[in-house]
Amino acid sequence: MPTDHILSALSHALDATGLGDFPGKVLYSGLETLKPGKLLVLGLNPGGDPAAETASARSHLASAATRGPGWNEYLDVSWRPGGRLYPPGQAPMQRRVSCLLEGLGFNVRSVCASNLIFVRSTGVDTLQSWKDLGRLCWPVHKAILEVVRPECIVSLGDDVLDFIAAQSGQARQVESYPSGHGAWNCKHSRVDLLGRETSIISLPHPGRYAIDHHPEVISWMRSQIEK
Repeated sequence: MPTDHILSALSHALDATGLGDFPGKVLYSGLETLKPGKLLVLGLNPGGDPAAETASARSHLASAATRGPGWNEYLDVSWRPGGRLYPPGQAPMQRRVSCLLEGLGFNVRSVCASNLIFVRSTGVDTLQSWKDLGRLCWPVHKAILEVVRPECIVSLGDDVLDFIAAQSGQARQVESYPSGHGAWNCKHSRVDLLGRETSIISLPHPGRYAIDHHPEVISWMRSQIEK
């Protein structure tokens, strides 16, 4: 499907959610990642203060066509976690996600990336009824999944894995692997998602978990992807 057709389909699906005018973002990667790929990355939702970062999810999606080839949220955008502005790609979570994808053997710019929920919040504790918001956003993700057809989804935090697995409507087995940080674990599951067997791997949220300090975890994740 041509990229402009995909962008139009995503725009219509976003409009149907009723969330398009809220501060937020839809894609964390460039339009050229909307094609068949082995991996897809999903966080929970965009961070930041919606009162200060007011650009809407609709406007951010519409501007995707004007961004340069290879644009990526984790590499090319200045983030302000905790009120501190970092150079593009240098906020701790950005560096950790980049390290993870590179360690898994992927070019960061080539991996389709988004968030389960498109509206911005300062944290999950200020994101009300996130499961309801996830269900509103799910049709947009179905449209993305039908294009990308990933073999594996990397879930940035357990909530995303649990939500996606619930959409499959099937019993599942979850394999845990120690994260190397206290009682936090990484998880792996396989589900039937939109008629395709899909692997889902979660790690503790990289806003708090320094995955770049745990190469053994990245090796475990890579072994799951390569099965």
